[in-house]
Amino acid sequence: KYYESHHGVTITDKAIDGAVKYSEKYMADKKLPDKAIDIIDRAGARFKVKDEKDGVVDHDQVVFEVSKMTNLPLEQIAAKETETLKDLEGGMKTKVYGQDEAIDGLLDKIFIAQAGLKSLNKPIGSFLFVGPTGCGKTETAKVLSQEMGVELVRFDMSEFQERHSVAKFIGAPPGYVGFEEDAGQLITKLQEHPNCILLLDEIEKAHKDVSNVLLGLMDNGFVTGSNGKKADARNAIVIMTSNLGAREMEANSIGFGDTERSGEDDSAVTNFFAPEFRNRLDGIIKFDKLEKSTMLLIVDKFIKEVNDMLADKGILIELTDTVKNFLVKKGFNRKMGARPLQRVIDEQIKKPMSKEVLFGKLVNGGHVTVDLNGEEITLDIKEFMPTKKDASVEDATHD
Repeated sequence: KYYESHHGVTITDKAIDGAVKYSEKYMADKKLPDKAIDIIDRAGARFKVKDEKDGVVDHDQVVFEVSKMTNLPLEQIAAKETETLKDLEGGMKTKVYGQDEAIDGLLDKIFIAQAGLKSLNKPIGSFLFVGPTGCGKTETAKVLSQEMGVELVRFDMSEFQERHSVAKFIGAPPGYVGFEEDAGQLITKLQEHPNCILLLDEIEKAHKDVSNVLLGLMDNGFVTGSNGKKADARNAIVIMTSNLGAREMEANSIGFGDTERSGEDDSAVTNFFAPEFRNRLDGIIKFDKLEKSTMLLIVDKFIKEVNDMLADKGILIELTDTVKNFLVKKGFNRKMGARPLQRVIDEQIKKPMSKEVLFGKLVNGGHVTVDLNGEEITLDIKEFMPTKKDASVEDATHD
């Protein structure tokens, strides 16, 4: 009643219930009842600032304030998230190609958690992505963060190969420099973005002591730094990527033909990770090698990215089907994934175009048709010439 009289508003029971529920779920760095009261106070103050008398603080106003205070999208907080989740599968499969089975396995686990059928004291999901290099493991995590509208917090685990790098990860131990101030990179990032995709790239390269830190995080949703500071990961999705077994699977089987070996990734994961680590995972998601047909879609994706980068310069690139097939032929390597294709596009298209963009025909923008002449890629450039109106303005300026 004190806040109602102070702000000149009516506060509904739904607003109070929502303030308690959402503050408990999304604001782990503060305590109840203060954090719930803060939300109500801010919602009432917003009416007063706008000079709206007899306003009603309801569920929607509470959701809005929580969104502002936590930097989370409204859809993730409100009970309206089913529409976002329904579109998640289609959105991901149009951006990550050739890995439909892996995406289905990942999203099934996320849907279970978001439907409230999973323990609240664990992260939304803890996954290990395994598969050969360049097949889309890291890209899947990036696309998931974009589609869900949450922050991607990425750690390159090759930076934590030494035993003492645990201090860099969760803070220096007592008696060492930085014990009081430095909470560690993982703790700091999770405190800044408790609702995130936590991507731990190439987890097998980290020291065992570093990966052991993750056991508590996957089990109860919290990780504690060496100085006692806690970070909440209950609303995070933990994704670890690994190339374990990829080298063994590249080797041809004994005998005739080029048949591939199978099951090497399973045994490599089993041998490398301790049973308690594997037991805490919600799923081991397997990524397949990319097929040649998939690479044509990836060519389109790479060119779209180039067009997005050049949009503000007024430049548009189009590729003929002949060139697309040529690029796939030059850049397709089943063992290396999409990265060789990216290098071919850089060398054959981006490199000659860069000179035209800087001091050639594309300085003022233009349309580029990329075609093939024999075994050589050609650029047919149509410049955007200044219009008569622009030219007259230019002449007047010179006069």
